[in-house]
Amino acid sequence: MVPFCGKLAAADKGLVRYSEALTALVKSQLPWRITRLREQHGLTQAGLAKRTGLAPATLSKLERGVFNGLYFDTIVKLAATFEVSLDYMAGIDHAQVVRAMTVVGRACPECGRGEAHPFGECMIEMQERGRSVEFIAARFGVTVQSARFTIQEEYRVRRERTVRNPSK
Repeated sequence: MVPFCGKLAAADKGLVRYSEALTALVKSQLPWRITRLREQHGLTQAGLAKRTGLAPATLSKLERGVFNGLYFDTIVKLAATFEVSLDYMAGIDHAQVVRAMTVVGRACPECGRGEAHPFGECMIEMQERGRSVEFIAARFGVTVQSARFTIQEEYRVRRERTVRNPSK
C-alpha cells in the first residue's frame, strides 16, 4: 500500500521538494495558531508584542499570513510565550505526512487529479466521495485524529479564502 498521495518526496522527482512543502505548511498554519493562542491567552496584538519583544507590525503581518521570511527567534519567542512546542507553533504537530505534500505531473492515486495539490485537498475530496475518516487516515498513514484535524483545517482555510475573496 502506498501510504500517501504518491511516494516520499526523496524517492520521486515528480514531488515538490520537502522544504517547499514544509514552508507551505508553516505558512498555512502559523497565522491561525498565533491568533488562536493569543486569543486563548486573552492578549491583544499589542499585549503579545510587549510579552515577546516583537514589533506589533510584525505580529499583525504574521497573523494575516503576510510574510516571506521568518526568523527562527520569532517562532521561539512565540512558542515560549504560549508554552507550546516549536512543532505546534509551526503547525507540524499533526503533519507526519508533510514528506508527501504534493503530487505533480501525474494523476493522484486517490482523487485522480493531475495537477499539483496539497494532501488536505485530497483528503476532503475523498471524504466528499464517501470515504470514511478511518479509511483516509489509513491511506495517508496517519492517526484518525490527525486526519480529522487536517480535514477540519482544510475546510477552515477554504472558508477564510471565501470570506477574503467572495468572487472565487
